[in-house]
Amino acid sequence: MRRYLIPIIIAIPIIGVILANLSRRPGKRVRVEKVTYRAIIQKVTGSGSLRAKRQVEISSQIIGQVKRIYVREGQLVHKGDLLLKLDDISYRAEFKEAQAQLEDARRNFNRKKQLHERRLIPDEELEKAKLALRVAESRFELARDRLARTEIRSPITGRVLSVDVETGETVLVGTMNNPGTVLFTIADLSQMIAEIEVGETEIPKVKVGQRAIVRVDALPDTSFPGRVVKVGYMPIKTMTTLERTTDFEVEIEIENPGLLRPGMSAEAEIMTRTRDHVLTIPIQAIAKRRKGMETITTVFLYQDGRAIKRRIKTGLGGDQEVEVIEGLKDGDEIITGPYRILAKLKDGDRVVKER
Repeated sequence: MRRYLIPIIIAIPIIGVILANLSRRPGKRVRVEKVTYRAIIQKVTGSGSLRAKRQVEISSQIIGQVKRIYVREGQLVHKGDLLLKLDDISYRAEFKEAQAQLEDARRNFNRKKQLHERRLIPDEELEKAKLALRVAESRFELARDRLARTEIRSPITGRVLSVDVETGETVLVGTMNNPGTVLFTIADLSQMIAEIEVGETEIPKVKVGQRAIVRVDALPDTSFPGRVVKVGYMPIKTMTTLERTTDFEVEIEIENPGLLRPGMSAEAEIMTRTRDHVLTIPIQAIAKRRKGMETITTVFLYQDGRAIKRRIKTGLGGDQEVEVIEGLKDGDEIITGPYRILAKLKDGDRVVKER
């Protein structure tokens, strides 16, 4: 019996020393932040591309051969500026003929009118002359209009995005089945529209009038404030490598300081909800677990060198912060990381603040 008691007696002090050393070991090093009041913004993000808010494709309304082009691609033009001249020989001849016919019809009507006043011709003959005058006036107006249309002018102030014809080319008039020859594309680039695709789970949050921030790949250090002007109702179905997704188009209007161009790739953040002066904590401090049908949300407080688990209730969530409705107060210190420590942390563990 004494043979077994001696090792036990020797082991007891050793175990005591080990336990004492363990109790004096420093805790796990953790990052700690204070719970504070601040504004929190909920955002919806999406990507897409830019287009000009106002863009027109200019076509000819008469058939003709291009005689001269007055503008080049990239040029700034004003409303009414001459862009292109069609060969007007046939249209000018038509105009002169119609003008001469109008003068003849007008003289004939005046003569018939005088005769009618003297009761030398019947009413029917005067009406016939009046009708001939109206027909001549209509032909003259048509010929004058067709001659004027040999000069193509800009309907807006903007920049020439493309010149789609060459000198000597014959341009065609559009019909119901044929759009005709597009001569120029001109856009007012002072205001742009970011056409952004938003996922089906996020689109219910987006409303017309909400503020947004747009960024383009070509200018990564610059952001452009805007507002939502249209929320689409028709889905855009796209195939990814893994699954089929359903998005909806959102249009955001932004001012262009002269840096943006149609077709640029864009990303947008839409501010869907904002709350001022609410208790917030970093999102990485939160842990969630299921308990039956309920989701339990917890954080670890830092108190006297120990991690204390606390159940909380959260509200509005932003990109980096979450609103706290219950469970914490202003000034409380919570553990926010590192993740490898936080993921294994238990209630009551010894911890040390990182300096």
